[in-house]
Amino acid sequence: HELRTPLTSIHANIELLSRAPDLDDDVRQATLSAARSELRQLNVLITEIIELATNARDAPDLQTIDLAVIVEQAVHSFQRRGTAPIELQATSSLVSGVPASLQRAVDNLLLNADKYSPEGAPIMVDVAEGSVAVTDRGPGIPVAERERVFDRFYRSEFARSQPGSGLGLAIVNKIIKDHSGQVWITDGPEGGTRAGFTLPTV
Repeated sequence: HELRTPLTSIHANIELLSRAPDLDDDVRQATLSAARSELRQLNVLITEIIELATNARDAPDLQTIDLAVIVEQAVHSFQRRGTAPIELQATSSLVSGVPASLQRAVDNLLLNADKYSPEGAPIMVDVAEGSVAVTDRGPGIPVAERERVFDRFYRSEFARSQPGSGLGLAIVNKIIKDHSGQVWITDGPEGGTRAGFTLPTV
């Protein structure tokens, strides 16, 4: 789904533009902007997949950024193409990072939560003190499998019945390790899975 989701969105936007030549200019510009955004994200994702496959990455060009802003942008992007309601609680939290890469990590956590959440169930997103937590209402992940889900191409027995490549959480793990952070998974407070990461604050 990591590649399929942005490709599907780009295809839908192109179809809209081609079939509706008389679109209002504001709608046309918004559609073009969305397509460009998806293309940028796709370019970042392809680069990360190559780096993940080769274990090659230059030293990241870190900036001081507000993690809450990065997560808000990721949530906004997700809501343009997803249907699951998001409940966001974000407190300003300064970290050193690469904005596009950290947004990709949050995107993947959101996509993973959406894949396993019951239809209409809210996804909880919390940001504070360098940590991001994404909580779904799905079936949860057995304790014995929680470390393995961050391995490349690993898919639990339950996950094999779902779409996906087994790369989403591996990409999250790689990005966060490159930022000197840690990934983790616990039970959600009301069942499901609480997955996220913690970065050093500045």
